[in-house]
Amino acid sequence: MVKAVYWAHFDPEAYWQPASHIKLPTIAMSQTAIAIALLDELYLPEADGDLALTLVRPDPALSSYHQAIGLVPTRHWVFANVGQWQKLGKPNWLALFAQAAAWQAEHSNIADAFALLGQWPHRPYAYIEAIRNIPEFCDDLPQLNAVLNANSKSYVTQLSQHLAIRCDGVLVETREDIEAVFELPLPFVIKEAFGVSGRGSIKIQQPEIAERCKAYLLKQCRQDTAGLVVQQWFEKELDFSSQWWIDKDGEVTLLGVCEIANQGFKFVGVNPCRGALMKQLEQGEYFSQLKQLLQSLHQQGYYGPAGVDSMLLKDGSIYPVLEVNARQTMGNIALSWFARFAHLPQLSFRQYDVQYVQPLDFEQLLQDLAQAGVLYEQNHPRGMIPLLSSNLQLELNKDSLRGRWAHLETPAVDGCDYVAVLNRALLRQGAKII
Repeated sequence: MVKAVYWAHFDPEAYWQPASHIKLPTIAMSQTAIAIALLDELYLPEADGDLALTLVRPDPALSSYHQAIGLVPTRHWVFANVGQWQKLGKPNWLALFAQAAAWQAEHSNIADAFALLGQWPHRPYAYIEAIRNIPEFCDDLPQLNAVLNANSKSYVTQLSQHLAIRCDGVLVETREDIEAVFELPLPFVIKEAFGVSGRGSIKIQQPEIAERCKAYLLKQCRQDTAGLVVQQWFEKELDFSSQWWIDKDGEVTLLGVCEIANQGFKFVGVNPCRGALMKQLEQGEYFSQLKQLLQSLHQQGYYGPAGVDSMLLKDGSIYPVLEVNARQTMGNIALSWFARFAHLPQLSFRQYDVQYVQPLDFEQLLQDLAQAGVLYEQNHPRGMIPLLSSNLQLELNKDSLRGRWAHLETPAVDGCDYVAVLNRALLRQGAKII
């Protein structure tokens, strides 16, 4: 019997961001939304009997491999393959909810998926207002305004400062604020209120870039709705994140802590928390301060998952609140995978952008990784465990596409470079890590 249905809309920030807020300059990447939509294969049910509902059925070869190593999550999907999904316009979960009534009448697979959503409690990756189209579960959702406040860097900065928790951001809402902030010493970081994983953040470290950025922001700011936060640039030792659950009754529970691997502002992986860091957190005020912050968010109406991004600075001090992600996070998903493979020591999670020129053949790719000695198997308990397939299998209407690869990995043996071996296997199919 199904206990709960897990489904994941991986880009709620694009929905939460008010249209009136200023957008920071960025490189347009239309393919990013496609890759993000199909990341839902990563969202792992935590208990036996829970069901993972994905947009697209994972590649059969990858599913068979997962079964062979003892990973047998209960899965269902909306579309049987990537081709079906593409023919209907590559809808994400927001589009499915918006078109649910019309599409269920025309597509039995969509009707089957929504029948599951209507029968069992939900465990969504993030709360989006569109789920209220399923009235049976409205009572299980916080109000949208509480979700927005809990995820807003502006709101969390103000709240942390009110609670005397270190969070040194400066709010930027008006043209005068923009003018003033560019008088601050360089370098500093400007962030959109709902930016995430490298999108919606920019580091300002050169005067000429500062002037260009200021002009860009002033051109957009016509009302007092800039919605930006400026943070000084910190010399950090490492990024880490704590994962929490806020019950509807207000009880706040720590789920775990993990170290985050970033390249600049871009998330690339998760490592288990080292003992020295955990000891420092336990001996200090970190956990008590964050409980206070999350209890305050509950008082404003939010409950559900929350991840708090933090830093260990070069001077050895803890910077407790960089931002709050009031949703499931990649850190929490990685911890769920680590728990599923708890018998493997020092497991890490990694993800990479991959450029490809044809849908990847996962059966061949898995064979190549196994022959290279880097694929984890029951009789070879070291190496990598691939996790994603669909977003590397789109039919191309251009010269190349960009997708996302993700895997778990054990510590390398004899200096083996997993990334180099993976890239060689990808190159055999005309793909590469970028």
